[in-house]
Amino acid sequence: PVPFYHATLRPSLDSLPRLVPSPRSPVVFGRDSFVPVYLEAYGTADRVTLRARVETEGATLFVDSLPLVRRSAGLFSGVFTVPVRRLGIGVTTIGFSRTDAPADTTTVPVFVSFGDDLPVASFEQMLNYLRYFASPSRLRALRDVVPEQRAEAWARFVSQTDPAPQTPEHEGLRQYFQRIQAANLRFRDEGQQGWLTDRGMVFITLGEPEQVRESNPMDVGSRGRALVWDYPSRRTTLIFVDQTGFGRWRLTVQSQADFQAIARAAQDRNG
Repeated sequence: PVPFYHATLRPSLDSLPRLVPSPRSPVVFGRDSFVPVYLEAYGTADRVTLRARVETEGATLFVDSLPLVRRSAGLFSGVFTVPVRRLGIGVTTIGFSRTDAPADTTTVPVFVSFGDDLPVASFEQMLNYLRYFASPSRLRALRDVVPEQRAEAWARFVSQTDPAPQTPEHEGLRQYFQRIQAANLRFRDEGQQGWLTDRGMVFITLGEPEQVRESNPMDVGSRGRALVWDYPSRRTTLIFVDQTGFGRWRLTVQSQADFQAIARAAQDRNG
C-alpha cells in the first residue's frame, strides 16, 4: 500500500504505475479531507477483494472492504480512500489482507496532525492542545472514551463544533491552531512554549487585541512594567504585568478573572 499525492494506475505488469507518493503519510487536519492509498494484487483469481482494518493504539477504529479492478492478466489495482474525520489525531495503522488469502497481510502508517509546526502523536496530546477551545467537561468526556470509540467521538465533536458545517473544513479549529502556531512564535521568550503563556492563552482565545499599549505601573496599581490589551468590541481591557523585568508577562488577578469569564462563554459555545 502506498499513500500518495497523485497516482495513475498502471494498465499492465509490463509498465510502472505513475505515482507521487507521500512517503511519511502526513495528513493535516482541517486541510486534508481524506487519505488515498494505492494498492495492487496479483494472481490468476477471477476477482480480488481486500479487507482493510484501521487501528490506533491497538484498538480497531473501523473495518472496510475494497474490490480491486482487473487491469490485465495477473494484475488488479485500486485506491482505498480513508476519511480523515474517521481517523482522529495521531498515528493510525491501516492493514490490508486478501479475503481469499487472509495470511497475506501488509500495513501502512498514517499520521494525522494539526500542521507541521504542531505534531501530535497521541489522542492525549490532542486533548491537551484543545484546552482553550472546549470546556473541561467536554474534553474529559473525550478523554474517557474507550480507544475503539475515539474516532467516532472525535468525528462527533468536530461536527458539533464546526461553525460552517456546509464547508469541508472546520474553520473554527483551523483558526484556533493557526493562533497556537502564531503564539509559539510571538511569545516564546518567556521560558516556555508561547501558547502556554498568559499572553498566548489570551491571544488564542480572543484573537489579536484591537489596541496594545504600555502603561505606567501606577496607573494599574501594580509594580513592574504593565502591558494593556484592549478589546473594545468585547468591552474588555486586560492588563499584564512584568514584575521580574525579564519579559514574563502575567495577567493581574482582576484581568485573570475577567478573561476566565469570557473564555468560559467561548468554550461553552464549542461544547
